[in-house]
Amino acid sequence: MTRLTLVFFLVGCSSSATVGGSDAGVDASDASMIDAADAAPVCVGSSVQTSSACQTCQDTRCCINASACGQSPGTWTCSGQKICLQNECATECGEKPATCGAIVPDPPSCVDAIRKACCAQLTACGQSDECVALIYQCIDGQSCDPTMPCFKKCGAQWPNGAKLFAALDACGSKVACP
Repeated sequence: MTRLTLVFFLVGCSSSATVGGSDAGVDASDASMIDAADAAPVCVGSSVQTSSACQTCQDTRCCINASACGQSPGTWTCSGQKICLQNECATECGEKPATCGAIVPDPPSCVDAIRKACCAQLTACGQSDECVALIYQCIDGQSCDPTMPCFKKCGAQWPNGAKLFAALDACGSKVACP
């Protein structure tokens, strides 16, 4: 059986901006202003949402991808944010709830077969800010195939996402596409 390397995309998101990296997190100057009781991290340059419930959910559950989209808006960074919001904040943000993680494998001829065989793995990845970042910022945004050294660097940056992606990749590698 030929090994299928999963590449992902989201239909409908686009931007003319160049996609860049992200250093999501809190810098030292901001850290002193955060109250310990605040549950939501400060997302650096994250996009502003239309409601406080959506903003809080985004900043709590989708900070990596929201920060990347806010700092370097582009097709892949903002796709990652949308995928995370659909999985983690659908109710709060008025998003359509995700099916199979809302992650769309490429090529299109494989979508049905991979979703049928790997929906649980797609869902687990879609519910992880780190796994979504690994796919949309690293694989798609930086063209880092999972066999390349740059992918290892991304995996080290997002180790929990790398574990979920490995399970998804293992499942997808067993799928025969039409």
